[in-house]
Amino acid sequence: MCPAWPLHSSRVETVIASHKHGFVFLKTLKTAGTSIEIALSGVCGREDILTPLHPPADEEARRARSGLGAQNFRFPVTRASTLSGSDWKRFVLGRGWRKAYNHMSACEVRQLIGPERFADYVKFAVIRNPWDAAVSHYYWLHSDTLSFDEYLRSPHLEFLTRNWEIISIDNSVVVDHVLRFEQLSDDYSSILRSLKLPAGAALPHAKSSTRPASARYREMYDAEGVERVRSVAHPQIEVFGYAF
Repeated sequence: MCPAWPLHSSRVETVIASHKHGFVFLKTLKTAGTSIEIALSGVCGREDILTPLHPPADEEARRARSGLGAQNFRFPVTRASTLSGSDWKRFVLGRGWRKAYNHMSACEVRQLIGPERFADYVKFAVIRNPWDAAVSHYYWLHSDTLSFDEYLRSPHLEFLTRNWEIISIDNSVVVDHVLRFEQLSDDYSSILRSLKLPAGAALPHAKSSTRPASARYREMYDAEGVERVRSVAHPQIEVFGYAF
């Protein structure tokens, strides 16, 4: 059973499900996901699911590149039987029908497009060394308010748990292909070939990082911090063989 979708938020951001080409891109956090979304939008059709990008500059970049913007991102009425009590509460309270949103879990995307399509479509996502991803996440959102040690002890680090939920259901990985952030250019080119997508769909550079070039992740941790990340991200560390 998927967790209830957020009642408190009206944000509708990105997931890509292409009926035209039979693929689903599951977007993990701090793994160049927006750049991939902008690139893939250029090969999508009018029936495909493209949800809004944030900030608006990224949406403008997508439209300039592909001509397609957000489309088909409202939860289909034909799937109303899968909605939870909290979903109906949202609707009754006037907060609208459920919509796709940024960094949806695999379970939620399966509800959105239906189990048959989810099983048939090629599913892929980007993974990243969690110790490196945590440093990127820290500089992106929290370096103005927290020291890195404070960040590691805060609930913000739980984004690593969310990354696992994005690619797994019932604690088992459901993506057919993983693209490693550390070799993203090669892996992205490989998935384009596998899906027979245009090789010219080159990656733009979106969401420029505020991370200093000198912030090498190995130099930022003490022993306690290393173990904190390991405890939060242990499923992906074990499955994908990452090490500090």
